[in-house]
Amino acid sequence: MQDKYVADIGDFGKYCLLRELLKQAGGSVKLGVNWYYATQEESTNGDGNHISYLAEEGRDNTRFRACDPELYERLKAIVRENRRRIAEVEGNNILSAGTIFYSKPIPHEGATAAEKVALRKAWFEESLTYLRDADVIFLDPDNGIQLDPDRKRDSNAYKYVFTDEIQTYFSSGKSLIIYNHRDRRPREEYERKILTNRQYVSAHADVRVLRFKRVSVRDYIFLIQDEHRDFLNRTITRLTGLPYDFLFEGYSAEREVPMTQSAQNWTHPSVIMLAGDSDPINIVVEKARHVVLEALEKGWSGPPFDPFKLAQHLGVNMIPSADVFDARTVAVGSNRFQVEYNPDKPKARIRFSLAHEIAHTLFPDCGAAVRNRLHVHESRDDDWQLELLCNIAASEFLMPVGVGTKFEHEPATIDNLLRLQSQYEVSAEAIALRIANLTGDPCTVFVAARSSEEGEFGYRIDYSIPSRSSRLQIPRGFQVKGNTIMSECAAIGFSAKSTERWPGMPKMDIECVGIAPYPTRRWPRVVGIARSHSPDKGTDLRIKYLYGDALDPRGTGSKIIGHIVNDKTPNWGAGFPLVLKKKWPAVQSDFRDWVLSGRQNLSLGKIHVTMISNDLSVVHMIAQHGYGPSPRPRVRYSALKTCLDSLASFALSRSATVHMPRIGGGQAGGNWSIVADLIDETLIRRNVPVTVYLLPNSEHDEHRHGSLGLFNPGR
Repeated sequence: MQDKYVADIGDFGKYCLLRELLKQAGGSVKLGVNWYYATQEESTNGDGNHISYLAEEGRDNTRFRACDPELYERLKAIVRENRRRIAEVEGNNILSAGTIFYSKPIPHEGATAAEKVALRKAWFEESLTYLRDADVIFLDPDNGIQLDPDRKRDSNAYKYVFTDEIQTYFSSGKSLIIYNHRDRRPREEYERKILTNRQYVSAHADVRVLRFKRVSVRDYIFLIQDEHRDFLNRTITRLTGLPYDFLFEGYSAEREVPMTQSAQNWTHPSVIMLAGDSDPINIVVEKARHVVLEALEKGWSGPPFDPFKLAQHLGVNMIPSADVFDARTVAVGSNRFQVEYNPDKPKARIRFSLAHEIAHTLFPDCGAAVRNRLHVHESRDDDWQLELLCNIAASEFLMPVGVGTKFEHEPATIDNLLRLQSQYEVSAEAIALRIANLTGDPCTVFVAARSSEEGEFGYRIDYSIPSRSSRLQIPRGFQVKGNTIMSECAAIGFSAKSTERWPGMPKMDIECVGIAPYPTRRWPRVVGIARSHSPDKGTDLRIKYLYGDALDPRGTGSKIIGHIVNDKTPNWGAGFPLVLKKKWPAVQSDFRDWVLSGRQNLSLGKIHVTMISNDLSVVHMIAQHGYGPSPRPRVRYSALKTCLDSLASFALSRSATVHMPRIGGGQAGGNWSIVADLIDETLIRRNVPVTVYLLPNSEHDEHRHGSLGLFNPGR
């Protein structure tokens, strides 16, 4: 590490990693850092100049800031004040106050080759003394791992950590995280030498790799002791999910394939056409929710939510036919479809099958072929990928946004899941997804399928959703091999319960039940609920409700007042905007000037920020279509979600809390359960605190108005 690298883009990723590690550890471990400090800086290259991510006009600067707003601002200040030194990192609480730093420079200049080796040995032994109380040590050499210990006499030895040093640290009981920059060799050669040929690893080390993929690729190689496995695995899982996923991807050191939360080995052509390089699960959920929000705006309601009426909204005809085994989608023209279904099936099965077939129409190539529950001889080996995504979208249709306010207080058990399935006439999978996002229990819901139909088999985790208070992360694509309680779910409706420990995972209590298999597959899939034996829990952030005035927001620090305005006039004459105008007339004037500067500004989905003071601002969200009496609600939920996403990014950039009245009702005529669900997804799930203010003496039922969950995969 050299001083010139402080606060560059790679440094930002490094501190995101270490700060998340400390958060996941929850004070239970002490972090040590050996900078492998090199004072002989090179000035002939452009290394260390990648700081444009800190510029206000920088590309993706809001995404960088959203990862860790406090870190972003501290590094920005270091660059602005020209304080780019390791000492500034140590003295400015970039990492927790208890972090142990070994900052002595590596001996380099003014010594013979033999002297360099001796001085290096003394330097390293001193580091062992400095870092003896650390549980996890981060090693930060300029280049990374040098596999040949004899090269300590080389002129560039200061740029490397050597394998004997790694082994000494690990054998003393420390878990290690090692910085390794990808060199200029072909990728395959680099990975074979550094990631696959792991001669520096002790036999009992659990090895994982986290790859930083911005500007220049670098790997963080984790050598994990058994007692640190849980929180380090949680750290890696967290960093491969939102909002960090554009910075990092996980990597298998053994198989040389990416293992990110946001992408697995998707091969089905329909899936690839839908999502491209993005995560197909996120894309299909986004598309399904867009359909749901538009349908809700036009009066679709429930529960139960009728898939026949949803199909009518989409212009999809439903045709009963006893000749169809279950259901199928047929193209009947350019971008027009009909669904043929068997009316003799059980009611709940019909509802799920129809929702599943509607989901097929979300795929851009749906018109190219009949999307059917195919017979074996017509199927592809990867059809399960398409079916998986349609099942997820079907769950969004059957248990959509704004549903299940009481689920927050329902026990997260398989027995209760099966009871609710019958009560709501939906699939076990749909109920499980909703419970995962609503329950206060620290648990993780997962869906798995048999890896193979014949011979030796295991189970593949197709996706998982931790509850908001769970830190148990089960990566998509995770393979559970050998004996597992899931194999007892040998038929639909068969349940099983046991305690298991999967490789690399903590001990877990698992409940599971067999559900319908993928088409052409014989063995049922499995819905499971897992609870870790680890005592720590995640946060359970929810909307806070207070009686009071949203124009007098409570608390300290930076605060944002959010409210809804319409898309037809910049002049406010009713509701909360009128009260806002009376208190701060300049806020109305600023909004009016913004609209008059470009009439296109007054468009659904846009926001405008008015600063009242350094620590108080107002965000105007254009999410109401027109004003005055209307036979149906004027709120536009899709536009509101877009506005709330923008509000979240602004709040994260200022480390601000958000305050608002119960938006979307009143003049907009919307449903608070739906609005609260959108707030939960866009703000609460991104750790932005939200306070909703109710008028004194108004009725308030927390069960009715509490925040609701949306399925948010891989969070």
